[in-house]
Amino acid sequence: MRALLYRLALFFIRFRHFSFMAACAALGVVLFFQPQRNQDQSIEGMFAMDDQLFSSFQVLKRTFDGSEVILVVYRDPQLMNPDGQRRQEIFTDNINRVRGISGQAISLQSLLRMIEQMNLDQMQTMLKLAGFDLSTAELVEKSKKLFEGFTHSRDGKTASIVILLEPGNQSGIPRGTTVDAIRESVEQAREEAGLREEVMLVGESVMVNDGFRMVQEDGRRLGRVATIALSLVVLVLFRSL
Repeated sequence: MRALLYRLALFFIRFRHFSFMAACAALGVVLFFQPQRNQDQSIEGMFAMDDQLFSSFQVLKRTFDGSEVILVVYRDPQLMNPDGQRRQEIFTDNINRVRGISGQAISLQSLLRMIEQMNLDQMQTMLKLAGFDLSTAELVEKSKKLFEGFTHSRDGKTASIVILLEPGNQSGIPRGTTVDAIRESVEQAREEAGLREEVMLVGESVMVNDGFRMVQEDGRRLGRVATIALSLVVLVLFRSL
């Protein structure tokens, strides 16, 4: 048995260069023809099919249509001024061009624009007959007060743009692709608007997407460290060869 192992070791030593080239060729073939792996980057993929929490989550999605919400939040000291309103229009216009969004992004400026388009001033006669004494300007101010904490902060210096995503089974677009597209459009809008403040994305889909991305980055980092460590061990132990 010892003689067989000795001859086998001599064989690999003698043909080590050929074995190395054969291994590199086999690695190239495997990398080229490897199957495409698709990861289920969703909350559902974190639970077993028979988990009670999974069943409850499915009921929740069926009840509320499975839509998810993303908030785009940023600080703008001039939010209530024309400059701030112009910047918010740039954000909403860029976001609305992203595929996978349900309807239009909701912002303070989009709500105020809709109110102004109603033009209550032309309906003052009918409103007074109905017992209402309300102008467009008054409705705009009341709407700003009403949507405090939803589209903007109480001090009027922090904006929040609400994005409703289409259910994954309807859009056909992976959540990660939609989140990355929103992040790219927001960054582009920030540059176009000349806003220096940081813009943040908040929401379940953002957390899940970023969580999986961090796990993948940690896996790649661990793979590189393990490969280097193993190579050093082999180099030290077999340096005499």
